[in-house]
Amino acid sequence: MAFPCPPRSLPAACNPGPGCTTDPPTSTASSCPTGCELGPCSPEERADLSRAVRAAATNESVSPRSHPCNCDEIEFQTSFPNRFIGSFTKGLPHNALGEVIGAEYCKLLSALATANPLLFEGVALGCCPSCTPTIPSGVPSALECRVRRRTLDDPQSAFAFDLEGFDSHALCLPPAPKFNSAEEISEIAENYWMSLARDVPYTQYATDPLINAAAADLAGYSCIFAPTDAPNLFRGFSPGSQVGPYVSQFMYMDTPYGAQLIPGRIRTVQPGIDYVTAYKEWLAVQDGCDREQSACDDVPRYIRNGRDFGQFVHVDLTFNAFLNAGLQLLSPDEPLRRCEAGPGRAVEFARCLPYVNPATPFEQQFPGKSANQNGFATFGPPHLVSLLLETMNRALKAVWYEKWAVHRRLRPEEFGGRIHNQIIGAAAYPFHAANFARLQTTILPLIFNHNLQQNANLRRFPEGGTYLLPQAFAEGSPIHPSYGAGHATVAGALGTILKAFFAGEHLILNPVVPTDDGTALTAFNPSGDTVLTVEGEINKLVDNIGLSRNFAGVHWRSDHTESIRLGEAVAISILCNQRNTYNESYEIRFRRFDGTFVRIRPGQVCPETVEGDPGTCQRTRTSFLCTG
Repeated sequence: MAFPCPPRSLPAACNPGPGCTTDPPTSTASSCPTGCELGPCSPEERADLSRAVRAAATNESVSPRSHPCNCDEIEFQTSFPNRFIGSFTKGLPHNALGEVIGAEYCKLLSALATANPLLFEGVALGCCPSCTPTIPSGVPSALECRVRRRTLDDPQSAFAFDLEGFDSHALCLPPAPKFNSAEEISEIAENYWMSLARDVPYTQYATDPLINAAAADLAGYSCIFAPTDAPNLFRGFSPGSQVGPYVSQFMYMDTPYGAQLIPGRIRTVQPGIDYVTAYKEWLAVQDGCDREQSACDDVPRYIRNGRDFGQFVHVDLTFNAFLNAGLQLLSPDEPLRRCEAGPGRAVEFARCLPYVNPATPFEQQFPGKSANQNGFATFGPPHLVSLLLETMNRALKAVWYEKWAVHRRLRPEEFGGRIHNQIIGAAAYPFHAANFARLQTTILPLIFNHNLQQNANLRRFPEGGTYLLPQAFAEGSPIHPSYGAGHATVAGALGTILKAFFAGEHLILNPVVPTDDGTALTAFNPSGDTVLTVEGEINKLVDNIGLSRNFAGVHWRSDHTESIRLGEAVAISILCNQRNTYNESYEIRFRRFDGTFVRIRPGQVCPETVEGDPGTCQRTRTSFLCTG
C-alpha cells in the first residue's frame, strides 16, 4: 500500500513553483548532488530493503519453544485435590487455611487457557467477604469492593505480541524450585533472615551479630544458591556485585535531568515496622484486601539498609534507577558549561561505537571514532533513553507470560502461611524434611518472637506470635505470580542496554557510603585493591533492584537469579534485531551476567559469544548500496 505525501495548501507566495522535483539527485564530477532526496536508494529500493530488514528480524524473533514448569499445580492434585497449595492464588477467595477456593482458581486457569478477556471478568475476587473496608464519605455502597479490593495485575499482557526483539513466548525460564524441594526451604530461610535484617546498615554487615548469625545458619542448608558469608550476605553473583559497598554508586549521586535535578536521597519509611505478621491480617491480604503504608519517614535519606531499598522498589516504575544511571553516565562532570542542574559522570561511550560522548573530557575519549559527527537519534543520548524505555516494556511482556501462562509460582508470603499452619497443627504439607527441620530450630523461633512483638505493639490484631513471613509492604506482594520477577527482569534488560552503550572498564573513583542515619554521605575506605568500574556498578545496580524486592518479602532468590538472565536475553534480542538498521559502522560488545562476552555486529550471526574479551574493534557496516 502506498502512502503518498498529503497535498499542502500554501499561499501563492510560498509555493515552491516549478522545478522542484522528487527525482533522485544528479551528480557529476564537476557538480554537487542536487534534488529533494539525498541517499543511495530510490524510494522503491528503500522499500524493498526495509522489507528485507524486517523479514530478517522477524525470522530471528519467532522461535517455537516449549515452556516447562515445576508441575506443582498438577502433581499435588492427587494428595491435595483442588487446593492448589503450590500455586499463586492471592487476590482470590480462600478458606480459613489460606488455601484458594478451587472453583475460582479453575476459572482463572480457564481464562488463561483461552485468553478470553470476558472470562477474566468472571473470576471472583476475594476481599469483600473477608474484610470490612472503610468507605470514604460519599462513595456509593455498590462500589465498596472497588475501594479497598486489589485486582489482578494485567494477566492479558501474557498474550500480547511484540514487533521487535524476541516474542515473549520465544523465551523461557527454567522450572522454579518445587514446593517440596530443599531449595524452596533454603530460599524461604533467606527471606526470613532478610526480614529480620531490614534495619541493619549495609556498612555493618561484616561485624553485625544478626548478619553473622544469618550467614552461619544459611550455610547449613542444602541446595542454597546465595552467598553465605557475612560481608556478601544478600548480594548477587554478577561480576562486580560483591566488590566494594553493597549499594551501587549510581544510587547515591544526584541525577542531572537537564535543568532539573533528581536527588540521591529518597523518602523512606520508619524503621522497625513490619506488616502481615498476624494471621487474620495475612488471610485478608491473601484475599486481596488493600492496606495503607502509613508509617512514612519525612526525613529524606540515602539508602542505607534493606528497608530503605525495599521502599525504593515499592513505589518506583521499574526503570527509574536505570534511567537515572544512564543520565548520570551521559551528563558532563562539569555542569557550568551549559548551566546544567548538576554534575554527571561523563563516561565515554563504549570503545567500538561510532561516536564519542560529547560530555566526556577529550583525554578520556577512545581513538578511532568520528571526528566530525556525534550521535543523537542513532548512538546518542535520545537513542539510549528511548531504548531503555522500549526495552522495559518488552521485558515486562516476556516475564508476564512466564508469570501467568507458565509458572504461577506462589509468593513467599503464601508459603509462610503454609509453614505457620503446619507448625500450629492446622494442616500438613510435603516440605523437604531435613531443611524444614533446620528452619524450625534456627530462624522460626526468632520469627515467632519478632511477630509477637509486632502484633502486640503495632497491629490491629493482637493474636500473639506467628510464623508468617514479615512483609515490608502493608499490602504484601503484588497480585501477580512470583516467578519470574518483574523488577529483576527489567533490571537485567536495562542493565544490559547500559553495558552496551558505555565503557565498562571506566573507573568510578572516590566511592561513598551513607552514614548510619542516611542523612549524609561519607567516603568508603576499601580494604586492599578494591576497584569499582562502570560495568561492576551497573551489575550491582541490577542485583540491588532485584534483590531489594526479596528484602521486602515479595520474591524468592531464584526469581531474581533467573529473571535477570531473561531480561538480558530480551535486551540482546532487541539489539540483534536492530543491528542492520543503522548506517554507521559499529560493534557492540559487553560481558553477560554469567561472565561470557557477547559481540553484536551488522551482517553477522547474532549474538556472537566469544571466550574472553574480544579485543580489537571489528566495526562493520550494513550495506545500503542500492544502485550498484
